[in-house]
Amino acid sequence: MRNRHLFLLDAIAVIAAVWAAFAFRFGWVFLDARPEFLPLAVGAVLVKLATFAVFGMYQRYWRYATFADLMTFVLANVVGSVLLGALAVGLRLVDVIPGLSRTIPPLDLLFATAFTVGLRASVRAVGEARSSTGRQPLTKSRRVLVVGAGDAGTMVVREMQRNPQLSLEPVGYLDDDPEKWGKRIYGVRVLGALSDLGEVCAHHKVGEVLIALPTAAGATVRTLTERCREAKVAYRAMPGVFELLDGQVSVSRLRNVEIGDLLRRPQRQPSSSLSTYLNNACVLVTGAGGSIGSELCRQIAAAGPARLVLLGHGENSVFDIAAELRQRHPSLALQA
Repeated sequence: MRNRHLFLLDAIAVIAAVWAAFAFRFGWVFLDARPEFLPLAVGAVLVKLATFAVFGMYQRYWRYATFADLMTFVLANVVGSVLLGALAVGLRLVDVIPGLSRTIPPLDLLFATAFTVGLRASVRAVGEARSSTGRQPLTKSRRVLVVGAGDAGTMVVREMQRNPQLSLEPVGYLDDDPEKWGKRIYGVRVLGALSDLGEVCAHHKVGEVLIALPTAAGATVRTLTERCREAKVAYRAMPGVFELLDGQVSVSRLRNVEIGDLLRRPQRQPSSSLSTYLNNACVLVTGAGGSIGSELCRQIAAAGPARLVLLGHGENSVFDIAAELRQRHPSLALQA
């Protein structure tokens, strides 16, 4: 719904609120006995719509309204009703209206807030309903267990519910906070603690585990991945907030667990002066067949040393990295 449509509906809602306030105070048939109704209704439209515009209420996309947006709109209603009350007092002083009941302004505030805020809440509810029904799953949905019922986990569950085409069905959360056990968040129940992963996967026929713990220690992530392997369930990690803000991934693009998730520390990038330092040098790498040693060999080989010597206990692993380096750098003097 466009904001110009909301502007017209707000005008109707404001008039309806003034009418409801008078009807509540004086009964349904009051027009003949209360001539101040019409001036106040016109004043309410002018004052309140101007107040809403000043508060930026027609510069927001209400399909994605937040709680803060609604609270701002409530404040705009309060300010509008106060200004309407001041206008009514001024009209009474210049004898434009014969009188005014003191209960009308607070009743008007109550009804105007209910009507206008309810209108915007309806816009969001209808938009989400149309979005959900308009996006059908592309394939049979996978049953997903979300590890972590905090901000990250609830955010990704909400994303699954809004986008059925992801073919992901959240069946529950796991969280170590006992206060959350048995509770429902966005309609999805917290089924137990992290240690219950294997049992919950078997009982609820989970097809995939989503680890939504961006601040958890590496040891915790390693334990969870090991339990997933024991339960023979696929697992992925939700990207960290820094990745979302950096535009690298979106919530709907979950990724496999990476080494950085297990380490939980920044990855060090090779220095730009490495080639200058190692160029034409003879370099010996001990433990060359290991994960760290083999990566060192790759970076050193790219720096152009005079000779690279590989030393390690694992004959097969040293042979593998040596074969890889000979293929990538045929002119490299290599000794393994």
